[in-house]
Amino acid sequence: MKPVAPPQSSSAAPESAISPPEAPYSLQCLEVFGGNQVVQHALAAPGLDVWLDSRPCAGARGGDLHYVSMCGSGRVTRFVVADISGHGPDLNEFAKWLRKSVRKHINLLDQTRFARALNKDFADKVGNYKFATVLLATYFAPTHHLIVCNAGHPRPLWYSHLAGRWQFLDQAAANAGPSIRTERVRYRLSSVANLPLGIIEPTKYQQFAAKLAMGDVVIIYTDAMTEARNPAGEMLDERGLLKLAERTAGQIPSVSGELEAPARGTWAAAAPVSHAKRRGPHKSALDGSQVSAIAPRTAQLIGQGLIDAVDRWRGGAPAEDDQTIIVLYHNGGLPPRLTLGRAARSMAKMLGLRLGVKKRTPARA
Repeated sequence: MKPVAPPQSSSAAPESAISPPEAPYSLQCLEVFGGNQVVQHALAAPGLDVWLDSRPCAGARGGDLHYVSMCGSGRVTRFVVADISGHGPDLNEFAKWLRKSVRKHINLLDQTRFARALNKDFADKVGNYKFATVLLATYFAPTHHLIVCNAGHPRPLWYSHLAGRWQFLDQAAANAGPSIRTERVRYRLSSVANLPLGIIEPTKYQQFAAKLAMGDVVIIYTDAMTEARNPAGEMLDERGLLKLAERTAGQIPSVSGELEAPARGTWAAAAPVSHAKRRGPHKSALDGSQVSAIAPRTAQLIGQGLIDAVDRWRGGAPAEDDQTIIVLYHNGGLPPRLTLGRAARSMAKMLGLRLGVKKRTPARA
């Protein structure tokens, strides 16, 4: 079966209407996908089904930067969203620098070094007259934890399947669940119990970890959605977006195909199935990973449904700022089994060797 081709950038804004389901692009080990271009695509990583939609308000590239990376072992998937003041091609060089920085830190579970580097080098790269909000989110597949560092960015939305409700993903919500410090798991010869949580010096940013259950949804977005205004001039804000997410989720079909009650805003989580048993064009290159029976359509429906709801709030008026949304659907899949062969191939990629592995065309920045 042929692998799914990498998503390509576009010069036109995506359609707002929900498009037919498409085969998700499976991220490969040591791959970095993203940039500041127009894009609308489904992605797949161990444990997660992802829907990405980014729309510059003017032109093909804007001030919203989005990157997704996967480490050499397939256990760490990182999401980076930066909202920089201003638009246009003057940010293209910063986008290239950020991509290189994502690659430099691709194998690190701890993202504090990355946060410090961004804080230190930002002014040198874009000038003193610009500012940015940044959100770093790292998913650790062995323990199902999402590690978040938020630098002034809007709080992600989190649907907890166990709690049966939507909430903001912040430190208070994360502290209510199982801690990653109690996990007896090692990554790159270090215990995850040593992961530094709390304030990152000298940036004063908070890093916390939230345990995801199968069926959980996390929505990362830029402030074009919360700052959307209706015809009366009223701003939607965070609470308004949370309510729209609840209503949107209430219209998502369950596994049985029936609509859930809008008041509940939930759906039935599907049992994970192996790629070998799943039919269709999607085939992951990660042996041993799993996907859910209703994903990735769930992530796409939630993402596009929420975009449509915000468009209706605006009364059909175009967005006044660049808009990006990333939906993470936690499908409960397991990370790939780490073997000597996989470790050798990952090392070969880092050294620029082939070892008989056919190279795929990388996703464009």
